[in-house]
Amino acid sequence: MKHYVLILLASLCLSVTGFSEVRIGFLLSSMKEERYKYDKMYFIEMARDRGFAPLFKSANNDGERQWQQARELIESGIAVLILQPHSTSAGRRIVDLAKRKNIPVISYDRKTEATGVVAYITHNNAAIGQIQAEHLIKSGRNWQKIIICAGERNQSVTQEITKSLSRGLTDKTVAPDTFYHTDCSEIRCHATVLKNLKPSLKSAVLANNSKMAQGAIDAIKKLNMTGETFIAGADGSTQSCRNIKAGLQHLDVHKPIKKMMTSTFAYIDKIMAKTLRPSQKTETVIVPVEAIHSGNLKDFFHLDSCKKIQW
Repeated sequence: MKHYVLILLASLCLSVTGFSEVRIGFLLSSMKEERYKYDKMYFIEMARDRGFAPLFKSANNDGERQWQQARELIESGIAVLILQPHSTSAGRRIVDLAKRKNIPVISYDRKTEATGVVAYITHNNAAIGQIQAEHLIKSGRNWQKIIICAGERNQSVTQEITKSLSRGLTDKTVAPDTFYHTDCSEIRCHATVLKNLKPSLKSAVLANNSKMAQGAIDAIKKLNMTGETFIAGADGSTQSCRNIKAGLQHLDVHKPIKKMMTSTFAYIDKIMAKTLRPSQKTETVIVPVEAIHSGNLKDFFHLDSCKKIQW
């Protein structure tokens, strides 16, 4: 009899609260890059460590699909929403809906135009552009053609990397040609390089991420320019490690995913403990990045397997 009374009391508690667990939502724009499996992994791990229920969705780089996913998460009763907006503008209506439901939003990796976001947590995207520019200049060659393979024009990460990169090259090299690519596409970057590089010119390709750098490498092989062309990427993918080790790529930039997710959950902990001070201004957390090249590759990867030690 006592057992049935306890079950009845538990059921009554659930009917009052509406949910049996604290739910944390995470919306990623895409899972196409290797790094995103680590964003997802650390999110689930850190949520469960705290006794939260992690709810994850990815929109396959589709802004309308992300809007529908956001509505589903918000209606499911999440306590906090972590949002990587498909674009700077697309995040606005998601944040506005969450605010109407009194759900705090943390902007993750990319900015949103919306006001009232608790925090914006990202890597040092300006440093990525600066690192790429500095390493190209230090290479000491008189580059005749420089291509910037940028991501989507309306994404904050693209804007920050590309602006910093262009500024770092100003008056130090030939003016770069910048090309923007939907979905940060490897195939589209490949086509850009094939169309715009000539074997007769000393050339460099500076890509906003590792996937586009791979597209450039594949194009360079077709043009018979392997070893002659400076190629840089960003994310620090496993393939980038292999490319650097093989001499196909000069530089990549490591983005510590675990540090960014740890910073994110520091805010979630404050939200749940109700210790986060109300603020009219969005707080910004910028996670440092590091250059990866042949001289320090062993510090980031097990060389035998090219498997990253830690993201």
